[in-house]
Amino acid sequence: MNDLENDDLAVDLTALIDVTFMLVIFFIMTMSFTLPVIDFNLPQSSTAQSEERAATMRISVDAQGHYSVGANTQTTKEQLPALIQQELQKSAAAQQELTLELVIDAKAPSQELITVADLARTYTQGRLVVVSTPTEQAAPAPTDAADASSERAAEAQ
Repeated sequence: MNDLENDDLAVDLTALIDVTFMLVIFFIMTMSFTLPVIDFNLPQSSTAQSEERAATMRISVDAQGHYSVGANTQTTKEQLPALIQQELQKSAAAQQELTLELVIDAKAPSQELITVADLARTYTQGRLVVVSTPTEQAAPAPTDAADASSERAAEAQ
């Protein structure tokens, strides 16, 4: 009968794969990885005005929710709107926009953040910069934990 019916016909692709990898390696090795450098020679302006920095008012909130404004001036939540209005008047006289900068402790109640954000929205059109300061977490010393577990073991006996 016919011998072709029993034989498995297969094409050996090993040589094709080898040639493909060699071409890929060739193109990668000859490719340039540097970006072209474009030099711009811009004209200089003699009448240009420099941008002035906006006025900022720093409000700090500690872990217990106590407020301070500026350089450690303690204040209350109720006094903040009046202080912000004073700063607004000063910045308006200097033709600057006021931005509130809130430095808040990571352990401070979240309501204090919301309170200052509401004041920023009311008085400064929402210009608020929030900076969080981490607090040192006081972990119990290993000897304290060992003493506590030994006291519990003594009570159990």
